Amino acid sequence: MISHIELLEIAHQQLVATYNLPLVLASYIVAAVAAFSSIRLARYAEHELVYDWRWLIAGGVTMGFGVWAMHFIGMLAFQLPIPVAYDMLLTIVSVVPAIIGCSLGLSLLRKTLPYSDNLRRVLSGTIIGAGIGAMHYTGMAAMRMNAEFFYDQRWFFLSILIAVILGIIGVFAEKLRDYKSASWLTLPFQISSAAILGLSVFGMHYVAMQAAIYIPGISSHTPIEKTLSPVVLSVNVSLASIIIAVLALVAVRFDARMRRVQKNAAVTQERMLSAIESIRDGFLLFDENGTLLMHNGIFAGMYPNLKQLLKPGTSYESLLRVWVKGRETFPGEMDRESYIQKSLEAFRNRTHPVIEQDEDKLFDGRWAVVSQNAINVGGLVSVWHDVTAMKNQQDIYKEMALTDGLTKLANRVAFIKRLEEAINRNKRLGKKVALMFLDLDKFKPINDLYGHDAGDFVLCTIADRLSGLMRETDLVARIGGDEFVVVLEQINSFDDIEIIARKVLETIRQPIEFNGQDCSVGGSIGISVNPDHANNVDTLIKLADDAMYKVKEAGRNNFKIHDPGTSTKSSVG
Repeated sequence: MISHIELLEIAHQQLVATYNLPLVLASYIVAAVAAFSSIRLARYAEHELVYDWRWLIAGGVTMGFGVWAMHFIGMLAFQLPIPVAYDMLLTIVSVVPAIIGCSLGLSLLRKTLPYSDNLRRVLSGTIIGAGIGAMHYTGMAAMRMNAEFFYDQRWFFLSILIAVILGIIGVFAEKLRDYKSASWLTLPFQISSAAILGLSVFGMHYVAMQAAIYIPGISSHTPIEKTLSPVVLSVNVSLASIIIAVLALVAVRFDARMRRVQKNAAVTQERMLSAIESIRDGFLLFDENGTLLMHNGIFAGMYPNLKQLLKPGTSYESLLRVWVKGRETFPGEMDRESYIQKSLEAFRNRTHPVIEQDEDKLFDGRWAVVSQNAINVGGLVSVWHDVTAMKNQQDIYKEMALTDGLTKLANRVAFIKRLEEAINRNKRLGKKVALMFLDLDKFKPINDLYGHDAGDFVLCTIADRLSGLMRETDLVARIGGDEFVVVLEQINSFDDIEIIARKVLETIRQPIEFNGQDCSVGGSIGISVNPDHANNVDTLIKLADDAMYKVKEAGRNNFKIHDPGTSTKSSVG
């Protein structure tokens, strides 16, 4: 801020601004519309016996955004002879004090508060005015231009005073509204009060603009990144504000109409059936005696075997017994009959069902989540929601968690699980399980010389060759870098293992060319066998890994089968 004496000293330097009158008028209209809808929303919160804070918050947000939009439309109307932009973060943050101030101010209009009506309105108008002032000067701080601006203390304090005084007048003007009257005079009264409250926002803004003094060429706040042009900003915030205000009024009208319908007229069964048929979930409704009242076509399509029972009068127990007859699994440790009894008990006691979200597999392979809930006045509503897409997506994620992203082979997690299963399975069959631990030779130079694309190509090529060589009962996995493993099931002898190992080496050595470059590799293979060498996964992996490193030490491009004695059985492939 600057004093009056300082103002006189720099008056000859300041930039002179002009105003675009149509935009000035537009800014006032936005403020008035926001005020009109926000107070309606706040008052609507008191229409029920329990105060509905959601309407109050909606009113505060609506008015806060209206004040915010009015400010920036006003800034567009305020035209300096130099370019102006706005800091994006401060522009967004500036709406917060307006929303908070308007929400708190509107909350004080509650008739149930232990204060006099006049005191509540004075406090309400003061808080709303303070929020408007805070929003204005925060928004002003967002300005970015090749100039510095100061505030004349006199006009600054006057702008705050006007915001508070007009805010109080606007809140008192709200008394003109007659919310319960259906008279044609109600609308003019409502428009008048909104016009006065909008004037408090409008007046504060333009008085505050008079407080600002712009001195060219001395600011470090030249336009920076993440700024918004005045035109883009003002058009967007004004449209958003008007939309919010209109939607708020539409919501009030719609909600009020629905409440009147619920209180003054019973919804016919035909309308209820039409509504139920329009939803995409299966639906059943039972009365307090467990008698079926209605269902929809979606449910009938999910369970065609229940078609004969889907008629008014069928008992809940009859439907339940036929439904669970086709189920294979039940929640927890329950069997079919215990599930039925617990469901009937929950119905009789009006308690939660056996399980909140019960999954059931439908006849055509789809999955549905069953939600059964007791009704306060008695009865039960059951909803079947199709979750097939979600289940399929979960299966995809599970598959991805067990698959190597590059080669699409099984990864380490899947390999360990499969090796455990193979050991248990072949133990029952009296067969051996062989584990091959394979490390590529001369792979690192390929990455270094020709890049990772070449290395990835080699890994994928080896993965395809190994997959094509093995039986369906075997597993090929990549467990990291250039390391692969092969799990061989139903092996009868070590001779069989050696034959396969030689074929693997021969397959690996075949030429590989990438972009005209020779990228051929070799392989070093270590092998351990269950049950001959070990009966658990960790030991088998360690022994195969040790055997592979012995191949590396002996010159690579070979295989070795672990020998628990003094030597290790080997053969050159």
